[in-house]
Amino acid sequence: MGKNMVQQKEAHQICLEVFSEVFASISHEIKNTLAIINEHAGLLEDFALLGADEGTIEISRVQKATAGIHKQVKRSNKIVQRMNMLAHSTDRGRGPISGQELIGFCIELSEKKALAKNITVRLECPAQVEIHHSLPILEALLFLLLDKSYQLCSEGEEIVLSWQISGPQYSLQLAAKTLASQGQKVVKDAAIASLATHLQAKITPSPNGITLQLNKD
Repeated sequence: MGKNMVQQKEAHQICLEVFSEVFASISHEIKNTLAIINEHAGLLEDFALLGADEGTIEISRVQKATAGIHKQVKRSNKIVQRMNMLAHSTDRGRGPISGQELIGFCIELSEKKALAKNITVRLECPAQVEIHHSLPILEALLFLLLDKSYQLCSEGEEIVLSWQISGPQYSLQLAAKTLASQGQKVVKDAAIASLATHLQAKITPSPNGITLQLNKD
């Protein structure tokens, strides 16, 4: 088996592991919304029985329960939209996709990990950044970069992501106080390095954190 074939197989295996983790998280979120909807439905059933017994029920209590159901339906719909977008990454091939949409989507996918440490993620992106790369592999790489950054960063820290254009390349900088001193740990991560190699991308430490460099095409 040739070297390129081995690298491709390894990259696809890493993507499978990343997407499996993401879909497991999405499944858990959907189960949570269904549990809350079921709880509100139980309240409505209790109100119906109470109304039948006593002949009256406070309308505000019914409205509160139905509002709770509506809120969870909207939340579930957003979760499913995220799942569908990820599932159709392979359909979109090499894009194009705007840099803002791409990294914004990956931030959403990893949101629970950031919230667990109260980490704030802020994105700065010029409108003209348009990415032409294998989206499933690039999404997996960005997810792993964010995940590793969350692991390293301290509680309550802020990570600033910014796309920049430099000649034939795009660069994405992840800047944070902790990453400025521990960026080498991200660069040396085996899965991250493998996906970067497959995309012919470079990940290097920078004075403010780490930088991902991608060729435009």
